[in-house]
Amino acid sequence: MLLCDAFTRVKPSKDILNVVWMLFHLLGLSANIWAFWLLKKKWNTLGSHKLLLGTSIFSNVFALVVHLYLPINFMLRSVTGLQWSLGSSLCTVLPPIANFALTASILGLLAVAMDNYFKNIHNDEVSSRDAENTTVLVWAIASLLTAPQFCQCGMVSQAYLDAGNCVQGWQYTESGRLYEASRLILQYIIPFAIIGNLFIKVHIYPFGWKNRSKCRRFLSILTDLVTGVFVGAAAYLFPVQTVMASWGRSVNGSPFPDVATVSQVLEFFAVFLCIATPFEFIEILNDEDIKAPCYETDALGEYQPVDQAIKINKGNLSEKIFKEKPSDELLKSLINEEPLRLKNEIIV
Repeated sequence: MLLCDAFTRVKPSKDILNVVWMLFHLLGLSANIWAFWLLKKKWNTLGSHKLLLGTSIFSNVFALVVHLYLPINFMLRSVTGLQWSLGSSLCTVLPPIANFALTASILGLLAVAMDNYFKNIHNDEVSSRDAENTTVLVWAIASLLTAPQFCQCGMVSQAYLDAGNCVQGWQYTESGRLYEASRLILQYIIPFAIIGNLFIKVHIYPFGWKNRSKCRRFLSILTDLVTGVFVGAAAYLFPVQTVMASWGRSVNGSPFPDVATVSQVLEFFAVFLCIATPFEFIEILNDEDIKAPCYETDALGEYQPVDQAIKINKGNLSEKIFKEKPSDELLKSLINEEPLRLKNEIIV
């Protein structure tokens, strides 16, 4: 009977979507591992921004691995008929860890976007110390934003668990609703807005040469204006709804969207970025041999660019002299050509 009930609960359309969503997770993991392999291969030829790329790739892998629990739970749901099938202990641990990993992934992508912006627009390379501080800051901010969830681990309603739902009761308190609305702004809205702003500015920069500088300036101001309006509207919608509810004012029928629904949509978008961004990183790393200078560390430990043309010329000369079997005429010309030319100039 149990087997028959399991077959009756199976819905092919939803199961196919769950399988596709899991395959996208595996595709994102493969792409991030490939990007990490390229990063490791070209580690010595990259500047200090390699730390930012490595942080973003590692956080993507971390987020995708942890976030696999959702498609697994969805697949089990069609068999068991329960909304949550992974037990009470995982219900208290997995959501906070998944939010922490997604927050670190978003902030890591924001750091890479800012580095790309300053490198392409202002021609400013980030120093190794700044890259290290940014990496520490990414994980510190992610820890601060998700700390309340870790502090409330274990506070799961047993009644919801018995019904097959993973619900942490503290999220429905007044302070919990305010935290969820604030986290929605700080974890998703503001970083996504800044990333989009920088992405647009980097791509409109090539159109700013000669007589197009005014057009570029106008597009830059318009981008800042749209970003500010978007962040302001989101900050007004979500926290205001929570504050109004805490004051006892009804928000039913108001245009305010549901915080939980919007959070799930933005979480889906964050996971999609974890899957899509490594392909951009792979393209950047593949083009690095052409675009980026070679870096060497100086006495202070900072990465300094080295003129590749000098290295190439030296390499060609060495190859010409030592790898090929030199003739007597070639050696004489290499040794005596310059002194003879100077001597002739002095005589003339």
